[in-house]
Amino acid sequence: MILLGFVGFTSAVCGALMMIEPSGSFLMLDPVWLKHSSFKDYSAPGLILCVVGAANLFAWYRVSGKKTQWLWWALAAGILIIGYELVQMILLQFTYWLQYIYIISGFFIVLTSLQLKHRELI
Repeated sequence: MILLGFVGFTSAVCGALMMIEPSGSFLMLDPVWLKHSSFKDYSAPGLILCVVGAANLFAWYRVSGKKTQWLWWALAAGILIIGYELVQMILLQFTYWLQYIYIISGFFIVLTSLQLKHRELI
């Protein structure tokens, strides 16, 4: 599941950069984008994104080694990234093309997990 590694790594790195520089300047994020949300800077969204990234990296580790309950971890990781992006779209009240990339990636992670789980049950 290359998507788990991609989503996990990029989310964790971007979340860490948002926490290191809460103004968003490292990632060229405009602080004005937060005007409709309850956040004053990017530190809290960065922390949440870091957690989502860590969950995806952990799921990637579980999937790559076929560890116990690996499909459930992948399913949860896909749901987390979809949820994060949808909440972000609602709070910011606008969309950006990268959000759609991550939502589509999350859907592929979820669908693949469900398909493999179904195959495992047969």
